[in-house]
Amino acid sequence: MNIRRTIIIVSFLIVFGTLNAYAESLEAINKTNYGNEDYQLPETVVSEYYRCLNDIYCGASVEKLYHYLDMEFVQNRNVVIAMKSLLYSRKYMEQFGQVIDKSNTPYEITFLSCKYASDDLCYVNIIMNLKKKVVYPTFLAQGEETFVLKQTVNGWKIIKHNWVGMPIFELSEEEELSYSPERIEKNLQSVIYGKRETEELSDEVLKEALNDVLLRNPTAVIVHTYNPVYGVSYAVDTAATPNPLFQYCYQVDTYGNQTPADCTDFASQCVSYGFGNGGNRSVLGSYQYTYSWYPNTSNYWANSLSWMSVVDFYNYMTYNAMLNYYLVYSNVLSSYQSGCVVQFYSTYWSHTAIVYTNGSTAYIAQHSPDNTRLLSDVLSQYTSVRYFMPVYLYSF
Repeated sequence: MNIRRTIIIVSFLIVFGTLNAYAESLEAINKTNYGNEDYQLPETVVSEYYRCLNDIYCGASVEKLYHYLDMEFVQNRNVVIAMKSLLYSRKYMEQFGQVIDKSNTPYEITFLSCKYASDDLCYVNIIMNLKKKVVYPTFLAQGEETFVLKQTVNGWKIIKHNWVGMPIFELSEEEELSYSPERIEKNLQSVIYGKRETEELSDEVLKEALNDVLLRNPTAVIVHTYNPVYGVSYAVDTAATPNPLFQYCYQVDTYGNQTPADCTDFASQCVSYGFGNGGNRSVLGSYQYTYSWYPNTSNYWANSLSWMSVVDFYNYMTYNAMLNYYLVYSNVLSSYQSGCVVQFYSTYWSHTAIVYTNGSTAYIAQHSPDNTRLLSDVLSQYTSVRYFMPVYLYSF
């Protein structure tokens, strides 16, 4: 009996020792490949990815991203290009006195789920929580995000990232961007050297426009002047906290999936409020709009195209030769003015925001994503930009 018991005990110790040695070898491999024992978890890869972005933002090498991203995918290559462009823009603007505290980027990640589609494919859902009225770099955006990760010989790698900031940061999942310091500098010229003073319309121009309206509409006309202070106040206050009076706009694909697309609707709200009386923002009577540029507070699909479409909004606001129909007069600008509208172009005109200033530094307030940004940061991502300042709105 004692011999049998001894054999059992010895066998147990051998098996336990073997398992323990195996576990230690796995741990050693993980530490060698990833730097810590938790790094192999998909959730940890996501956390470390954002920590890496912040480290790069504060001076670390962009190549660190290769540890977390599968570079076979266009979106991931665009992330690297976007970070390089952002850093170049920041360094370039520092020459002109725009120095930003890069350490002030507080964020918190809430993990919702981690689902394995197979042994080597995983979906991680999170909510990115940002502080309101803090100006964040373009790689951070408030809202729900989905990461798709694949198990490789070097651990879990991100292969896809669905988030509201994608159209502003990496811009595309399909078309690869090019890194062009020359393009970035060209875009930033409008911020550095552009004309910033308020451009007043001459009495002759106003009289001609008013007569054009009256000729075709011989009724009393009220002229509303755009107040950029009202527009900026509304933009800054409701960028991170959308006004519940208006329905948030989404794009819906053929599968029924919704993507936030509220940028131009938000800009229209700001301009409409700027044409208004500066009153209660929860009352539609505080806004001014026309019969061809208008919101529908019950159903965003019933907004006019000129209210929520990037190109249609620009055409409506700037096509001054047809005031009898458009009823709005705007100045197209060579650079920004506080309270003006800015639109961005990559492969098409895709985004609208409102410009505001703090001292000599220009920012934008925007929706989709819902936040404020440095104008120069966003300019680093796009190929072209245009500005206009609303001036007069005619109503009857």
